[in-house]
Amino acid sequence: MKCIQFKKEPIYIDDFIKLPKKLYDSKTNTEDEKDIKELLNETHTLSKYFKLYKFVIYDENELVGRFTITKYPNDDTAYLGFYECVNDDKAARFLFTAAEKFCKK
Repeated sequence: MKCIQFKKEPIYIDDFIKLPKKLYDSKTNTEDEKDIKELLNETHTLSKYFKLYKFVIYDENELVGRFTITKYPNDDTAYLGFYECVNDDKAARFLFTAAEKFCKK
C-alpha cells in the first residue's frame, strides 16, 4: 500500500472525490463535489483560515482510502478529516498509521 500526499494534481483530486461515490449510493453520499474541489484546490472561501494537507491511499493501483489533515495557525492540534476507506482492516490501519506519521513529523 502507498499513501500519496498531493497538492493540486487533478488525478488525485479526482480520485479523492471519486472514493465516496465508490463506497456509497447517491442517497447516503451527501458531499458537495464543488465545495470539496474548492477545498482541495485551496480556492474555497474558508481556505484562507487553515492549511489542508491532502492524502489518497492505494493498494496496488486501486484507490482504497483518503483523508486530510487540517492545521490552523497558532494551533498545535492536527485535525483528521474527510476520512473514507474501503471496508478492509489492513487499509484502515495503514491509513491511520500514515496520518499519525504525518502529524508526528
